[in-house]
Amino acid sequence: MTPQQSLQKYLRLSIVAVDAINLKIAQDILDDSNALVPVDSGNLQRSGEIYVDNQNKVQVYYTEDYAIYVHEDLSTNHPNGEAKFLEKSINKNKKKLEKAIAAELKRISKIWIMYVMI
Repeated sequence: MTPQQSLQKYLRLSIVAVDAINLKIAQDILDDSNALVPVDSGNLQRSGEIYVDNQNKVQVYYTEDYAIYVHEDLSTNHPNGEAKFLEKSINKNKKKLEKAIAAELKRISKIWIMYVMI
């Protein structure tokens, strides 16, 4: 295998690794969000989903029709849970996602530099 072929292999593996990182963080976001979501019947909490499209873009969302109202209504006092549950989860996990992707890019760049120097 030539150095260029090896680099291509590592780049493909890096893309797979970043996709896995995205999915892992999406699950963390959903788990954290479910811990904050106001619970009455539990339907809203159970409606949380993760969707990955054909370009590996990851979405975390709730399927209940009223989810947006519960999420956005800051005036309602929830006995358990709170508004902005998904937004707060995203913000909580944003740095973790950035650090994990940066670490993967750093790892692949070291491999690339190693092959350039050969």
